[in-house]
Amino acid sequence: MDSLNKIVKGAGIVFFGVIISKFLTYLNRAVIARIGVEQYGLFSISLAVFGIFGMLAVLGLNQGVIRYVSYYKNKNDYNRVKGVITSSLKYGILASILLTAILYASSDYLATNIFHNTEISIFLKIISMGLPFYTLREILFSAIKSYSLRAEYETIFKNILENFIKVFGTLFFLYLGYNVIGVAYANTIAMIITFLISLYIIEKKIFPILNTSIVSISEKRELLNYSIPLLLSMLLSQIITWSDSLMIGFFKGVAEVGIYNTAIPTVTLLCLAPDGIIVLMMPILTQLYTLEKTKELHTTIRSATKWIFYINLPIFISLILFGKEILLLFFGSYYEAAYPALLTLSIGYVIYQFLYPVYETLKVFKKTKFILLNTLLTAIINIILNYFLIPQYGIVGGAIATSFSLMYFSITSLLKFKKLMKIWPFSGGVINAIISVIFSGAIAHLMILIIPQLDYLILKLLMIFIIYIIMLIILKSFDVEDMIIIHAIKYKLKF
Repeated sequence: MDSLNKIVKGAGIVFFGVIISKFLTYLNRAVIARIGVEQYGLFSISLAVFGIFGMLAVLGLNQGVIRYVSYYKNKNDYNRVKGVITSSLKYGILASILLTAILYASSDYLATNIFHNTEISIFLKIISMGLPFYTLREILFSAIKSYSLRAEYETIFKNILENFIKVFGTLFFLYLGYNVIGVAYANTIAMIITFLISLYIIEKKIFPILNTSIVSISEKRELLNYSIPLLLSMLLSQIITWSDSLMIGFFKGVAEVGIYNTAIPTVTLLCLAPDGIIVLMMPILTQLYTLEKTKELHTTIRSATKWIFYINLPIFISLILFGKEILLLFFGSYYEAAYPALLTLSIGYVIYQFLYPVYETLKVFKKTKFILLNTLLTAIINIILNYFLIPQYGIVGGAIATSFSLMYFSITSLLKFKKLMKIWPFSGGVINAIISVIFSGAIAHLMILIIPQLDYLILKLLMIFIIYIIMLIILKSFDVEDMIIIHAIKYKLKF
């Protein structure tokens, strides 16, 4: 099918780009964590605050751009394509400048009265300067991706180059003796550079927004009506993502936040497949929706969901079996205390990421009010659980709250999807994958007991993945749509 071929066509560089990006992000966190647990906790709290302010500044316009640029391009309405992009940039500039001023002015209050650590203030002031560049970069890369139906630019420059600059910028400033404040400088410089690159790409390579021969026709009301509910839902998603770290900082202190935030980036290994697939799937789903190709739309959703599940299951079992070793290798012995939280988070994340295409499909069908209400309820549940569980159970309580919230959000989104689409987004291959991963984990564990020489982390991970793939083949887990994807991958790799 054409839509599956399009996803696979762009998936190679995107998927490996996501892997490199996650590795660089993980490496950056490992470097910062080695400075000291309190310093790493300071960085994590500041990142949480910036994430919330950044989401507010974008106003959900990156999601509006993804939908409406793709929609109007498919109708060859280039005046409205330009109108969507330019209107989004104008709103983004105004919102980001206002929020930069608010974050800068309130940094002392937040540091002293909320997090009880004055060092956080200077960190917040530095990264607040990057907020306008972050906002415009998000909007521009969404426009680039939606117009070209390709994600290579975003992958190379936003995901890889920006994280590369952060890692080596951090090392450079640490070498100069800036300590953790150097991390703030590195992050801000990285955002400025990728904004400038995104501006160049869209003007010179994709769609010349400064070209006066194309008259901008702006559907501001429709754009904002679509984007604002998504802004609120995405803001609430940020609260769900970061409320555990913020509330751990409030109840337990900066050091506990540092320990907990080694579990968070580790469990996001389960985001590799969704990040690589969804970034390509959204514009294609919008195109299929616009052209009313319902059958192909259903097939694309099912295939994306299945492949996310296929890829994530061996990662999930690896985190369960060898998560403590991963934490020890990258962060050091002090952070092994995060392992119980990692186990708890893994359960919620594997379910949430499995059903992530369901959530994205609801956005394509403009069910933004449902998304907003569902995310609001999830955020309330998350905050209440954090409030009661963190004082008593510490970082494990925060992990329980987040995991339960993610599962609630996923299941309620699934029920709405079923009501809307009249189908389930998965097939029988899911059962085969579960059987395969249980078998691969058991065999790998048994082989290590029999042959102690195999007791190296990289060998154990390889064993699980190889046995898992063999089991999928033996159980005949691939159907017609899967074979389309496999043949496209073979062609892409020149097999």
